[in-house]
Amino acid sequence: MTDENWWFLPGGRIKTNESSLMAIKRELCEEIGDSFHVLRPAVCSENFFEHDGQYFHEVCIYYEVQWLEDENIKQ
Repeated sequence: MTDENWWFLPGGRIKTNESSLMAIKRELCEEIGDSFHVLRPAVCSENFFEHDGQYFHEVCIYYEVQWLEDENIKQ
């Protein structure tokens, strides 16, 4: 439990020389396995925020994903 008043979706960071498409595939495989098909980028957002005295600039790319097996949805 934290005292924060915010939350975010599971995800990760893009590695050096990695496209955002390759990053989302890698991150989803790490989190849920490979029973999905990435369809397309859906939303891009840019945020500037401060946390614990440190300033951040965040660029997020959200992808539309098709689940290939119902089992992942249950989990």
